[in-house]
Amino acid sequence: MSQILEQVNAICDRLDAALRDILTTLESPATRETAEQLASVEHAVESLESKGVPVPEQLRDLLSSLQEQVRKTGESRDALDAIRQRLQTWTDLLSSQAGELPVRNTAPGKPGVREEDLEPLIVEALIEAGGAARADDVLTAVEERLGASLGETDLQPGPNGRPRWHATAEWAHQNLLDRGVVEIGDQAGVWQLSPQYARKSA
Repeated sequence: MSQILEQVNAICDRLDAALRDILTTLESPATRETAEQLASVEHAVESLESKGVPVPEQLRDLLSSLQEQVRKTGESRDALDAIRQRLQTWTDLLSSQAGELPVRNTAPGKPGVREEDLEPLIVEALIEAGGAARADDVLTAVEERLGASLGETDLQPGPNGRPRWHATAEWAHQNLLDRGVVEIGDQAGVWQLSPQYARKSA
């Protein structure tokens, strides 16, 4: 393996690890619980202040702590957006140079599976599972649907030993989260349809 390729793989592996950490944070039930608790505490503080009642110091400390946690979650979302923008920049750069680069014909292989290909398959798997399932079970069901559509690159192990297409599936899941099709599960590692989509599938 050339030195340049080793460097590229090392950078991609670090990016993959950072991305997984960010997604784990954003998909954690604790993140949703913190946001809900912050809203309740803010309402309580505003209510006391509007009535001229002194706000207990413990309540103010709790408010500050929750605000800091939500701020860090916001930083994770900003980091996720930054990664998306950087990847888009790289994609545009590669596309603009495609006509000038020599094409290397290797053994027949299929292009990597795309997020938009995986999104409906994730939804189908969740519907079949009754609206919610462990992420690993969803990925297994999606893999069965994909079959030979998965190319050699997709099946190569990432830094955590899992197939690289799993990272694409996590992006697809994040897209569904952003659109409100799925929501953060009550348990870590569980993917589930949002109530409105779960009702449609019933």
